[in-house]
Amino acid sequence: MNKIIIFIVCTICLLSCDLPSSPEEKRLEYALRQAGDNRKELEYVIEYYKKDSLKKEAACFLIRNMIYHFGYDKRDKVPDITYISAAYLIDNIELAFRVWPKPWNQNVNFDNFCRYILPYRSLYERPSGLREEVMKTYLPSLDSSQITNTYDAVMMLQKKLKAKVAYQETVPAYYPTMEEIHETGLGRCDGMAMYGVNMMRAVGIPAVPEHAIWTRRNGEHYWCAFLNDDGKFLPFAPENEGPDSLIYNLTRPFLTPAKIYRYGFAPFEPVILESSDEYRTFLKNPLLTAVTEQYLPPVTDIQTICDFPVKSEKAPIYLCTYNYKNWRPFALSERIGKQCAFSKIVGDDVFIIAEYDKDTHGFLRFITYPFHVSANGIITKIKPDSTHFESIFINSDNAHQQKVPHTLCYWEQEQQCFKTGHFPMDTLPEGIIIRDIPKGSLLKGMISWPGKAAEDRIFLIDNDTIKRY
Repeated sequence: MNKIIIFIVCTICLLSCDLPSSPEEKRLEYALRQAGDNRKELEYVIEYYKKDSLKKEAACFLIRNMIYHFGYDKRDKVPDITYISAAYLIDNIELAFRVWPKPWNQNVNFDNFCRYILPYRSLYERPSGLREEVMKTYLPSLDSSQITNTYDAVMMLQKKLKAKVAYQETVPAYYPTMEEIHETGLGRCDGMAMYGVNMMRAVGIPAVPEHAIWTRRNGEHYWCAFLNDDGKFLPFAPENEGPDSLIYNLTRPFLTPAKIYRYGFAPFEPVILESSDEYRTFLKNPLLTAVTEQYLPPVTDIQTICDFPVKSEKAPIYLCTYNYKNWRPFALSERIGKQCAFSKIVGDDVFIIAEYDKDTHGFLRFITYPFHVSANGIITKIKPDSTHFESIFINSDNAHQQKVPHTLCYWEQEQQCFKTGHFPMDTLPEGIIIRDIPKGSLLKGMISWPGKAAEDRIFLIDNDTIKRY
């Protein structure tokens, strides 16, 4: 009987030795299970480096975090964990370790090496096989330059990038590959950022892509950032802007975003489950880190309450900005009761808060009035007063501004949409006066500003003049 007990205890102990115990081991095992038929390829990489602890940990780092990544083969979404081969990962690891000791990244520790030099991808591109070619193309000039700091290395390479790549809006609708941009030299800002980050990493410069949705104009923007010797990230656009120029432009009127995000290869805290609603948005990507305050101080915290009934005690909420004829989410938080809060937002802007409404087939439902946030966080709800009226003057010399009377709409909260307004107008030699607008209305129309084409933007009336957002 005692022998049987001893046998059972010994068996349990032996089995427990094979089970993952640390959080990293559990995450690694989870990733391997997600690989399906590709598990043997990934296990081969780990076995290949069993006698090199540093490279083995680098391999485990990549595999643990592959679960967060996918690329697009033209329009098809392909998870990395299901197909990337052992040969590809081993080549990538070997090439990354070859450039880690370079003098321009002498302050890069192993953790930052894994996060910002080792990764084989930057955004949603198909993993590239160009790392060695890019390294052979650009490394000799860096090696011969005797550069010993990251900043000078980046500036030298950016000069070469400017000569090779250029922004072009009319590129294929599908997400570009590194190879396509390498061949054509053309891409949108996301493609430029992807190419720039992969190029920098190939020569041993720690780099990441960054992203912002514009809140005072239509569209969004991507750029690169590199980890400088002082431990701070500095932004640059591969095709045109260095750090000083890009930081300056981010502070210009109508360019300043309310939130900036950095994309990493690995989350700083392990995340597997998404938030508790079914709304699909990039904001749920666990690889995002908000870095707004690094570029755009001061930032402010937004705190307000719901103006309309909600259906649950807690729920994800979305801070939205008006962008391309719709309210577009750019920040994610959680509502507790009727309390809504968002941290580190750039103020002096107009927003609205929404939450997911499963009864409307995946659309958002607005739970507050639109509101203005001052630079120091003071919130003013925008509620039109139908008992008091105001007017705006449109200069007749401005062709774009003259379109406002024909496109003027106002926010109708009950229907949760902008509706066309029919306001009386007076024509003067100097321009047009639009009258009888309910005081405090949030309006929308074709608005322009010096040097830019007109855009469909929201605005308020302040002392009979347009204050656009």
